[in-house]
Amino acid sequence: MKNGIFIYTKRNRKSHIKLTLYFLFKNYNSEYKNPVYILSTDLNKDDKEEILLGIRNDCRNLINFKDIKLENPIIDNNIDKSLKYNITKDWDKIEERNLNYYMLYTFWEEIGNEFDYILKMNDDVLIEEPIKDDLFKILDNRANNLLFCTLTQYCPYRSFGIKDYLKANFSEDNEKIDSIFNEIKISDDDQFKLLYKLIFNKEYQNSTLQEPTIPNDNLMVIRTSFIRDKIKLHLNKIKDLKYIYYFNWSFNLIVSLLALLINPDKVTRCVFKISEEKHRSAYIEDGKIISNVPDNYKLSGCVSKK
Repeated sequence: MKNGIFIYTKRNRKSHIKLTLYFLFKNYNSEYKNPVYILSTDLNKDDKEEILLGIRNDCRNLINFKDIKLENPIIDNNIDKSLKYNITKDWDKIEERNLNYYMLYTFWEEIGNEFDYILKMNDDVLIEEPIKDDLFKILDNRANNLLFCTLTQYCPYRSFGIKDYLKANFSEDNEKIDSIFNEIKISDDDQFKLLYKLIFNKEYQNSTLQEPTIPNDNLMVIRTSFIRDKIKLHLNKIKDLKYIYYFNWSFNLIVSLLALLINPDKVTRCVFKISEEKHRSAYIEDGKIISNVPDNYKLSGCVSKK
């Protein structure tokens, strides 16, 4: 069984990746010794050496660096125009869309399909308690497709249209699909309506959007054959929609929802304490102090305590 842990990072996030790797090895990988692949577009030789020397000697040989290119393969003038709308914070970041495209398509062609299972995690995730079992073996022993730790309420703007896509392709699961989404009201002057008109050349008539609650890929183990054999057809359809670029449909959104609908009994949750940087600090956004910090140190940053 060939497994790999994959983390994307950038040079200006070295402090994040070094802390993430410390806790990854301290609470999990020093025992199970799975290879770790750090994906990046801009780490230089010194950056890699700095990260590598932060790993303790007995695990340093597990670290691998892979330089990748993030490119937009789709030629469409509306994509550039759509990035200029003030929909949400960081809506204009083309790199995030390019990364989603890479992880959904290019990654599997270049390296992912060489593995039986991959663990995808964010570069600011801390595993805050020892994990007593090998996550890869849990997934393999249960013959499951996806293992996750926390849930997330996904942005209704960035998930626009995916509920309609699911209902069109999984019509027998309408009740299940409805249970995943909540309606969110938007105002008449919402920037999203202007974006909708740009893309579809007609007015958006509704006053609501759909917000899904899904498994979070901040730490997620995936069976490679599920991507290759079970959802490839859907990935090709989604590529043609261009919604990865229009609305920032993400790897997390697409893979999680397809897994829940194609084989819901093969999705498993393994609960342990992890946190992202946004769960560990407060920050200022639009002049307001925002904090997602849980009430006490017994809680994780998950939206569900169950």
